Amino acid sequence: MTTPPDRRLRGTGDLLVTTLLAAQVLRLLSSLVGGFAAIGQHDEFGPPGRFHTGLVLTSFGEFGDGVGVLLLLIAAVIVWWRRTAPSLADGPALPWHTSALTSLLALTALGGGLAAVGAALQASVTGLAVGARLSAEVGLQVAHVVIALGALVAVRRLDSPRDDAAIGDEPGDAPAAVFAVDRKTGDVLAWRSRSEAHAKAPLYGVEDDEFDWFLDDGAVLRATAADGDVTLTATGEERPDDLLRHLKEYSGRRGIVIDDDDEDEPLAYVDPIARDHYLEMWPGWLRWLGRLAR
Repeated sequence: MTTPPDRRLRGTGDLLVTTLLAAQVLRLLSSLVGGFAAIGQHDEFGPPGRFHTGLVLTSFGEFGDGVGVLLLLIAAVIVWWRRTAPSLADGPALPWHTSALTSLLALTALGGGLAAVGAALQASVTGLAVGARLSAEVGLQVAHVVIALGALVAVRRLDSPRDDAAIGDEPGDAPAAVFAVDRKTGDVLAWRSRSEAHAKAPLYGVEDDEFDWFLDDGAVLRATAADGDVTLTATGEERPDDLLRHLKEYSGRRGIVIDDDDEDEPLAYVDPIARDHYLEMWPGWLRWLGRLAR
């Protein structure tokens, strides 16, 4: 049987995004190795201290150069095309692409900033000709930082919840938040709308029937997966007390604080739970950058 053209295009786009993200991760790891190697190269016969510090910073931030920014810009364009092309938008996407892309854009901006500071330190202790070249390098690195941050904002906006006409919302239905509760652990996933849940629901968890699914009013949903596409349908059952109990228990375990006036309102848990899961993907020492990226 021949694979439909739209499915081939979706698969090709997803593969290309994955490849571009993997390439930037490898460049990041290489820069870390280069930075640590540069630290070890310093001795009493080496370059002046300020120059060496600049060299180390430049080595650590090398992945934040124009090549790194270009790789991520291409990935961002493909993700945008994947989300907005009429013939492709209804197909299943890889939900981790956007979160990985935003994380790498933030890290790349950080790398570009380190490289700019490093080049500035080197320029401050060199002769006129070399200093002029390094000063120009500072300007280029700052431009890379600006582009990476601009792309980060654009991708975050692309990933923001869409209206009730978006994918996954049934015609005539009002937008509603969706919660998925892990039957074994009690962990909760939250999305601001059915369209967002449709795009980001954990496919393998749906296939293995690992979750209980709720709308914010306690209505129970049934989640099914076919050809990599998640469908949420109403069951007619309502369990608002169970939903609220799960939300309070999970928030208590995770240290998520909800205002006393809103603790009985499921919608008040959506953003804090989504933010908690997003920050959990960042290493502890980089959570501050994750907060800025979000």
